[in-house]
Amino acid sequence: MTRWLERCVAIAAVALAAVVIASAAAPSASAAATAPPTTIVSNPAPIATNDLLPENNNLGNCVGLAESANCGSKARSDGHTYLVFLALAAGLTFIGWRVGRGVRARDRALEPTP
Repeated sequence: MTRWLERCVAIAAVALAAVVIASAAAPSASAAATAPPTTIVSNPAPIATNDLLPENNNLGNCVGLAESANCGSKARSDGHTYLVFLALAAGLTFIGWRVGRGVRARDRALEPTP
């Protein structure tokens, strides 16, 4: 068991060193910056739209723990949202069932035989 642990620590150390070297070797954002654009558009059109963002309200007003009025959209909860919730609930139920089954099997195996 200790040999396995030593091997895991060595692999983690090598992975950490590789991440540090890769991050040091990557060019920084300031070094890769180019000249500013020559033409500046005062009010650019949006590149893409998002159905979940409010159209008539400032996005800064919608950030927080409690949802304010006029900060949602009708596209927020459709059938796909409920399907994802059901899939997550089914997955957690399956995991709980497997853990319970394993605990019961372990307890049966550890019962002293008369």
